[in-house]
Amino acid sequence: MVDTFAHFDHRRTCPVSALDIHRPFEPLCRTKDEVLLAMSGGGRIGFDAPYMPRACDMRWYDTAEICAILSRFDRVLFVGDAMMRHVVGALHVLVRENLGYGAVTAWNFRPDERDTCFCQGQFDPLKCSVQGIFASDDVARFDPASLRCAAGPAGAFSIQTHVITTHPPTDAELARLGDALAYASSSSSSSSRGPVALVYGHGHHNDLNVDATAGWLGAIQHTIADQLPDAVARAQLFVTPGGFGPEMYDVDVVRHGSKALSLFETAMADVCRQNQIDLLGTVNATTQTTLTDGKHSDIRTNLLKAMMVLNWLDKVDPVRGQPVEHAASDSAGDSAGDNKAKPETTNPNPNPNTNPPLKEPKLPNHAAVAAVDAQTPQQPGTADTDKRAKSPSQAESVDKNSLSKVVPQENEHMADQPGPDKAPAPAGLPRRKRKSGTRR
Repeated sequence: MVDTFAHFDHRRTCPVSALDIHRPFEPLCRTKDEVLLAMSGGGRIGFDAPYMPRACDMRWYDTAEICAILSRFDRVLFVGDAMMRHVVGALHVLVRENLGYGAVTAWNFRPDERDTCFCQGQFDPLKCSVQGIFASDDVARFDPASLRCAAGPAGAFSIQTHVITTHPPTDAELARLGDALAYASSSSSSSSRGPVALVYGHGHHNDLNVDATAGWLGAIQHTIADQLPDAVARAQLFVTPGGFGPEMYDVDVVRHGSKALSLFETAMADVCRQNQIDLLGTVNATTQTTLTDGKHSDIRTNLLKAMMVLNWLDKVDPVRGQPVEHAASDSAGDSAGDNKAKPETTNPNPNPNTNPPLKEPKLPNHAAVAAVDAQTPQQPGTADTDKRAKSPSQAESVDKNSLSKVVPQENEHMADQPGPDKAPAPAGLPRRKRKSGTRR
């Protein structure tokens, strides 16, 4: 067993070992579907213990292998919330071989940020979000020497993250994503360029509402279909939100807790399967781990998530897709698409060969079960007052759950209030009469 982080910068002052995150075993998973199932269904033996996929193992790649995987794609786009942004940061820790500052723009630090945003601090969702890396192009421009991939086409790659959390997405958010896709489409010939990988993450900002997330995903799919030519091959992955920790706000324990997360991950697996998008579950991978604010993972778990995405990228077979409008149906069971023969496959999460409009299931909202949906008030002094300009993709609304731990007074006893998951005890039930002369 080899610790691939042993030679990384700041290893002595940021003592993170790859073997503390994952311990390899045999056999290795052979296919994309095997590795997705194994990574989603694994577990830990003890708090912050190394993660073990189920039945077969994932690969733990070294830097050269990571660069080779990323270079197969013309672009790898992450779309979603801060958790997706942290996965992008972890990928840059790997390709920059820097445990201390690999996920942040250290070339643009204030003096105080050198300590605040070091090691674990890189993934602080409040204090260091403005300094997170949103695109590998920024690193190539401002700190090219920090990238450890080989020069030339074999080591060239492009990673971007676009923060889109609201449902429905705003026109400005979709326009920024469309601009990135349009630029990618015009950068080279569609027939000669590499495939595009799209990684989605969403859920907490909609209180794990399956219908809302399906609608959010559908709006993004339409933008992709409008801007990405049919000739461009693409691969798509949805990453579910992770588990929760003891610092989660009381108001979120029901609507974002373990039951809600399990129901959401199961329901989104069906949504993704119907729309030919692969799914990676992270509930198991984030359970029994350090979570800085009850939701956001520490450096170790973010590096694990990044390696999971790389395992998918290594095994996925991108295919060409057709625009959404080509497959749009007028009514259920009455469209031409319904009469088309489907390709035979045993893949439970098949690759997309079309991009039809997402089928939004009429499922009950198991997650938003709070009787009172109160907003957590912002604590004075926590707003982002940094005056430095952000790139358009950095325009992110700060997660209300990372601002304050003040819980609204009316929600302090929510666990005792009835809701969809906690029905009140039925009243007026007849009591069973005891027969005379008998004993209980």
